[in-house]
Amino acid sequence: HAILESPEYPSEVTKVLASCLTRSLAVPKERRHAFQDNVIEMIGKVMDSLKNAAQSKLDEAEKELGAASEDHEERKNAAEAIASTLAERRKAADTAKSRHDEHTLARVAAKEA
Repeated sequence: HAILESPEYPSEVTKVLASCLTRSLAVPKERRHAFQDNVIEMIGKVMDSLKNAAQSKLDEAEKELGAASEDHEERKNAAEAIASTLAERRKAADTAKSRHDEHTLARVAAKEA
């Protein structure tokens, strides 16, 4: 039973409620005793606490996912900027190398002439 997993209530309490679960819920509402209605109400409170705990964990996980997603996007943008800078510097280096080669050839040609 899920109610046994509730961290908010002592295990003795959840065990008692779990043992009463089928004896209370299996009885049609119009035939239930007031004590059975009380047990069902208490089980509902435990289930609500489980739901709230699960929702809290989900909210925290979504918050962490959002932060990780933002971090990923920032890193992706930084990587793209670095790649762009690298491409520009390679182009500039290739241009400088071509000019150097042209100047070297011109100097050799001038010495030969």
